[in-house]
Amino acid sequence: MKKKKFKAVKLDELSKTRVFELEEQIEEIIVDILNQYQQFFVQNGYILDIKLERINEVDALKGIEEHGMEKGQCFETNYYSLVCLAINDSSGKLIGNEEEGYLIENIHIWNVNKPFFSSKKGYIINLPPFEIKKEIETVIKDFARVLTITVDDQIR
Repeated sequence: MKKKKFKAVKLDELSKTRVFELEEQIEEIIVDILNQYQQFFVQNGYILDIKLERINEVDALKGIEEHGMEKGQCFETNYYSLVCLAINDSSGKLIGNEEEGYLIENIHIWNVNKPFFSSKKGYIINLPPFEIKKEIETVIKDFARVLTITVDDQIR
Protein backbone atom coordinates (compact mmCIF):
# COMPACT_ATOMS: atom_id res chain seq x y z
CA MET A 1 0.00 0.00 0.00
CA LYS A 2 1.38 3.38 -1.02
CA LYS A 3 1.88 5.87 1.79
CA LYS A 4 0.01 9.18 1.47
CA LYS A 5 2.34 12.05 0.72
CA PHE A 6 0.44 14.46 3.01
CA LYS A 7 -1.64 14.07 6.08
CA ALA A 8 -4.21 16.41 7.55
CA VAL A 9 -3.72 17.35 11.19
CA LYS A 10 -5.64 19.42 13.69
CA LEU A 11 -3.45 22.18 15.01
CA ASP A 12 -4.02 21.09 18.61
CA GLU A 13 -2.51 17.69 17.71
CA LEU A 14 0.79 19.20 16.55
CA SER A 15 3.25 21.57 18.18
CA LYS A 16 4.97 24.53 16.58
CA THR A 17 8.21 22.89 17.67
CA ARG A 18 7.45 19.90 15.42
CA VAL A 19 6.93 22.20 12.44
CA PHE A 20 10.14 24.13 13.31
CA GLU A 21 12.09 20.86 13.54
CA LEU A 22 10.75 19.62 10.21
CA GLU A 23 11.58 22.89 8.46
CA GLU A 24 15.06 22.92 10.03
CA GLN A 25 15.68 19.35 8.82
CA ILE A 26 14.66 20.42 5.34
CA GLU A 27 17.00 23.43 5.45
CA GLU A 28 19.83 21.03 6.35
CA ILE A 29 18.85 18.76 3.46
CA ILE A 30 18.93 21.76 1.11
CA VAL A 31 22.47 22.70 2.21
CA ASP A 32 23.60 19.08 1.75
CA ILE A 33 22.01 18.82 -1.69
CA LEU A 34 23.49 22.11 -2.86
CA ASN A 35 26.92 20.91 -1.73
CA GLN A 36 26.34 17.71 -3.69
CA TYR A 37 24.88 18.99 -6.95
CA GLN A 38 25.67 22.67 -7.46
CA GLN A 39 29.06 21.89 -9.04
CA PHE A 40 27.46 20.00 -11.93
CA PHE A 41 25.23 22.94 -12.80
CA VAL A 42 27.93 25.61 -12.35
CA GLN A 43 30.29 23.68 -14.65
CA ASN A 44 27.62 24.03 -17.32
CA GLY A 45 26.86 27.72 -16.75
CA TYR A 46 23.79 27.31 -14.56
CA ILE A 47 22.90 27.96 -10.92
CA LEU A 48 20.81 25.52 -8.93
CA ASP A 49 18.57 27.60 -6.67
CA ILE A 50 16.94 25.76 -3.77
CA LYS A 51 15.39 27.36 -0.71
CA LEU A 52 12.72 26.86 1.91
CA GLU A 53 10.06 29.55 1.55
CA ARG A 54 7.44 30.54 4.09
CA ILE A 55 4.62 32.49 2.50
CA ASN A 56 1.05 33.60 2.98
CA GLU A 57 -0.47 31.50 0.24
CA VAL A 58 -3.53 33.69 -0.34
CA ASP A 59 -1.46 36.90 -0.54
CA ALA A 60 0.98 35.25 -2.94
CA LEU A 61 -1.86 34.08 -5.21
CA LYS A 62 -3.32 37.60 -5.18
CA GLY A 63 0.07 38.93 -6.31
CA ILE A 64 0.67 40.91 -3.13
CA GLU A 65 4.36 41.82 -3.10
CA GLU A 66 4.94 41.31 0.64
CA HIS A 67 3.68 37.76 1.14
CA GLY A 68 6.54 36.27 3.17
CA MET A 69 5.91 34.87 6.65
CA GLU A 70 8.15 34.01 9.60
CA LYS A 71 8.45 30.50 11.03
CA GLY A 72 6.79 31.69 14.27
CA GLN A 73 3.62 32.25 12.23
CA CYS A 74 3.42 28.57 11.25
CA PHE A 75 -0.05 28.08 12.82
CA GLU A 76 -1.60 31.15 11.21
CA THR A 77 -4.17 30.66 8.47
CA ASN A 78 -2.64 30.56 4.97
CA TYR A 79 0.89 29.83 6.25
CA TYR A 80 2.56 27.74 3.59
CA SER A 81 6.10 26.37 3.60
CA LEU A 82 7.59 24.80 0.54
CA VAL A 83 10.90 23.88 -1.01
CA CYS A 84 11.40 26.00 -4.13
CA LEU A 85 13.73 24.68 -6.81
CA ALA A 86 14.74 26.61 -9.91
CA ILE A 87 17.53 26.82 -12.45
CA ASN A 88 19.04 30.17 -13.33
CA ASP A 89 21.69 31.13 -15.84
CA SER A 90 24.95 32.61 -14.57
CA SER A 91 23.39 36.11 -14.54
CA GLY A 92 20.54 34.94 -12.29
CA LYS A 93 17.82 34.84 -14.97
CA LEU A 94 15.38 31.91 -14.82
CA ILE A 95 15.90 29.26 -17.48
CA GLY A 96 12.91 28.74 -19.73
CA ASN A 97 10.11 30.96 -20.98
CA GLU A 98 6.46 31.69 -20.33
CA GLU A 99 5.20 29.62 -23.24
CA GLU A 100 7.16 26.42 -22.56
CA GLY A 101 7.60 26.96 -18.86
CA TYR A 102 10.53 27.64 -16.60
CA LEU A 103 12.64 25.07 -14.79
CA ILE A 104 10.86 25.62 -11.49
CA GLU A 105 9.37 23.08 -9.10
CA ASN A 106 7.88 23.33 -5.62
CA ILE A 107 7.61 20.64 -2.97
CA HIS A 108 4.94 21.33 -0.38
CA ILE A 109 5.90 20.92 3.28
CA TRP A 110 3.31 22.50 5.60
CA ASN A 111 0.11 24.41 4.94
CA VAL A 112 -2.55 25.81 7.29
CA ASN A 113 -6.02 26.70 6.12
CA LYS A 114 -9.38 27.48 7.60
CA PRO A 115 -12.25 26.18 5.52
CA PHE A 116 -15.57 27.99 5.86
CA PHE A 117 -17.45 27.05 9.03
CA SER A 118 -14.63 24.87 10.26
CA SER A 119 -11.62 25.06 12.55
CA LYS A 120 -8.10 25.56 11.27
CA LYS A 121 -6.26 22.50 10.13
CA GLY A 122 -2.93 21.85 8.52
CA TYR A 123 -1.50 19.56 5.91
CA ILE A 124 2.00 18.32 6.57
CA ILE A 125 4.27 16.27 4.36
CA ASN A 126 4.07 12.66 5.49
CA LEU A 127 7.53 11.54 4.45
CA PRO A 128 10.67 10.96 6.51
CA PRO A 129 13.62 13.28 5.80
CA PHE A 130 15.48 10.76 3.60
CA GLU A 131 12.40 10.47 1.34
CA ILE A 132 12.04 14.25 1.17
CA LYS A 133 15.69 14.35 0.10
CA LYS A 134 14.95 11.75 -2.60
CA GLU A 135 12.03 13.88 -3.85
CA ILE A 136 14.30 16.92 -4.15
CA GLU A 137 17.02 14.88 -5.87
CA THR A 138 14.48 13.55 -8.37
CA VAL A 139 13.57 17.10 -9.37
CA ILE A 140 17.25 18.05 -9.67
CA LYS A 141 17.97 15.04 -11.87
CA ASP A 142 14.98 15.95 -14.06
CA PHE A 143 16.38 19.49 -14.42
CA ALA A 144 19.80 18.05 -15.30
CA ARG A 145 18.27 15.74 -17.91
CA VAL A 146 16.42 18.66 -19.56
CA LEU A 147 19.67 20.66 -19.65
CA THR A 148 21.70 17.60 -20.77
CA ILE A 149 23.93 17.82 -17.70
CA THR A 150 25.52 14.63 -16.47
CA VAL A 151 25.10 14.30 -12.72
CA ASP A 152 27.37 11.79 -11.05
CA ASP A 153 25.08 9.32 -9.26
CA GLN A 154 27.99 7.89 -7.33
CA ILE A 155 28.29 10.88 -5.01
CA ARG A 156 27.36 10.23 -1.41
